Amino acid sequence: MKDISRRGSVSSTERKQEAGSSAEDWSVVRKKLGESVRKQYLLLDTEVRQFRKGSLPWRYRWAASPKGYLGVDRKAAIEETTVRLPAMNFVRRFSSLLLLLCTFALLIVFVLPFFLQFEGLVFAKSVLDSFSGIRGSVDEVRDVDKWVRGVTSTPTAQGLPKSGKLFCFVETSSKYYDTRVPAVWATWLPRCEHGQFFTPTPLSNSKIPHSTVYANLKDTYEDLFNKSILSFFYAFTKISDKFDWYLKADDDTYIIVEHLYEYLETLDPKKPYYLGYVLKPYFRRGYNGGGAGYILSREAVRRFIEGAFHNTTTCPWDKFEDTGMARCLESVGITPHDTRDANGRSRFNTFRADEMFQGTIGAEWHFYKPILGRNWASPQLISLHHMSSNDMLLYDDLLYRIRPPVISSKHVIPETEKNS
Repeated sequence: MKDISRRGSVSSTERKQEAGSSAEDWSVVRKKLGESVRKQYLLLDTEVRQFRKGSLPWRYRWAASPKGYLGVDRKAAIEETTVRLPAMNFVRRFSSLLLLLCTFALLIVFVLPFFLQFEGLVFAKSVLDSFSGIRGSVDEVRDVDKWVRGVTSTPTAQGLPKSGKLFCFVETSSKYYDTRVPAVWATWLPRCEHGQFFTPTPLSNSKIPHSTVYANLKDTYEDLFNKSILSFFYAFTKISDKFDWYLKADDDTYIIVEHLYEYLETLDPKKPYYLGYVLKPYFRRGYNGGGAGYILSREAVRRFIEGAFHNTTTCPWDKFEDTGMARCLESVGITPHDTRDANGRSRFNTFRADEMFQGTIGAEWHFYKPILGRNWASPQLISLHHMSSNDMLLYDDLLYRIRPPVISSKHVIPETEKNS
């Protein structure tokens, strides 16, 4: 009670004396802890605010403030300052160094190859593939003699022309011998001057022209790149180099050969052409999708064989056949040609017809902006992909067996029919 009664009667002079005493207490404490320790408190408060967005325990803020009571958990505050703060600084510096190294590595892997060879993503993909261990049947040096050893051709294949405008080969696998192969042979392949299948084993029907070009390769997706480069090599060096154009197609690709001949008449086979449907990812100037089929001029095949085929550095194995082939061709200065018609409509198509009509394929895949709806394809359409055996037979019937409609001059088409 005595203290309480005195507190009520404290004069202003006494209050000033108490305030001065508090200031003196703070001065004494500051001298005891040292000015450097107090600065570390303040530094700790600032840094933790930045990293934890103000979640620093209040007792530490009070301890770090000259207006606060330094006696509150002073031991914990000093421990925080002298132990945890240096650890935080070390972690921060180490993280900054690690981030710098990662950024430098990304620049080497992605940006540098992009500017040097314009194929940074493909290079990065190859690096990643090398770590994944998925390498297929990669040879450090391509043993061509081993690849072509024991290859046989049917009499029907040997009897095909050895020169002319167009050489067509269809890459197939043994699991499609009874489905896709008969459909391709019953429709478009015989319309090529020289058209045959390249297979891993002989077909049961020897009347279908074929050569066992893949006899020494694995019949797997991972070996598709080796199949394609060997196909061009074998067709050009072992069968004939007297054709103007060489077409590679899959066994689910349908080709309107007459339109292809018409289009090729506008181009010079003495120039290095690489024709197909141009896709966007991985290459600055794009690459032709394998599914649409792609065509090399005689000059392009010659450059590929002489300058790229035997070079496993500039023409290495690739898990994806079409990107691998594009890299090989780009290494000898060959890039995709724009095959669209004068109105920007596609002659080649690597996707399903309904996907192109409806526009369900992402824009990131198309090198040229596609036209959707009824104008999705050029009237001079050359190829369709993802065709089942029945689709192929049906499309062929619609194109070749059904007579085009001819309207009599006596019949007047109503306006609704014209606009439909």
